[in-house]
Amino acid sequence: MKKHKTLIYSSIAVIVFAVLLLLAGLYDLDVSKYLVHIEPGRYYSANNFAIAIEMFGEIPLYLFLCYAFSVVFWNAYYFGRNAVKIPVCIVSAIALAVASLYIPHKIHEYFLDIKGGNQGNIYIIFRVAVAVCILAVALVGVRFMDKSSVRKQLSFAVVIIFVALCSQLITQGIKTVNHRVRFRAMVCGGDSDFSHFTPWYIFNGRPEEFDNFAAGLPADYRRDALRSFPSGHTTAAGITYTLLAVPYVFKTFSDKSGKIICLLASVLYTGMVAFGRVLMGAHYFSDVLVGGSVTFFVSFFAVWLVYEKKAVRPLTKFCGGE
Repeated sequence: MKKHKTLIYSSIAVIVFAVLLLLAGLYDLDVSKYLVHIEPGRYYSANNFAIAIEMFGEIPLYLFLCYAFSVVFWNAYYFGRNAVKIPVCIVSAIALAVASLYIPHKIHEYFLDIKGGNQGNIYIIFRVAVAVCILAVALVGVRFMDKSSVRKQLSFAVVIIFVALCSQLITQGIKTVNHRVRFRAMVCGGDSDFSHFTPWYIFNGRPEEFDNFAAGLPADYRRDALRSFPSGHTTAAGITYTLLAVPYVFKTFSDKSGKIICLLASVLYTGMVAFGRVLMGAHYFSDVLVGGSVTFFVSFFAVWLVYEKKAVRPLTKFCGGE
């Protein structure tokens, strides 16, 4: 029965995605023209919601990773075999530190891009202080959980790390070969006819026409201008789809209502980020649709692989799990 349900749900998801992608191919530019309001010559919208999404929309990815690396660290510390205990602890601690540091780094980077200004030493100190606080909360928070609960959460941590890695590789890989011009880049570059717009299914490569267009933009925006498809922010926000694994880990969410809450929370947050990215003029509808769907389908596959097929069991045993 479970196999049939999984097949039905996955088939419905694929059909909905295909229909929306078809519509996006027809109305991408029209949607952006209707929603985006950027002054000619400017690169960023003045919409406060869009600015907030630009700065904070990706943060759940790094917060989820902080939690995941902390879980791996404490599993290795509590239950790891002697041969792997120290290496796993060291690697997971380093990964946790990097993820923690990346949160204030990304926020500050986007702030400077949007508002302008220079990076001073005081901001570097502030970023390190924030990163230390995040790292401490992640480590201490998991440390005071029941050991059996920490062991059970290792498979969830593996799902998060797997989904984060695979979804980002897919999205960033497509970006490097597609080079779709952002809507806001055309506004900034004075392309009022949007002659450099291309549908999502056309991969631009690096033709001279697009390189020349990007070269005419302010230096800070040239590299970013040709990275529209798919949306990295929406892919990162889609890490919330790993909440589909929560009912397998926490009994509180194991009933039908708990599963619906986890799914709705994921859809609403990812949808909110997707809408904000279109409002900013950073992406078209198809960009955010594909970006969010990449993480959704990878999450769906990871949950099925880990909890239905038990494929992760050798790894969790290696790291000290059950």
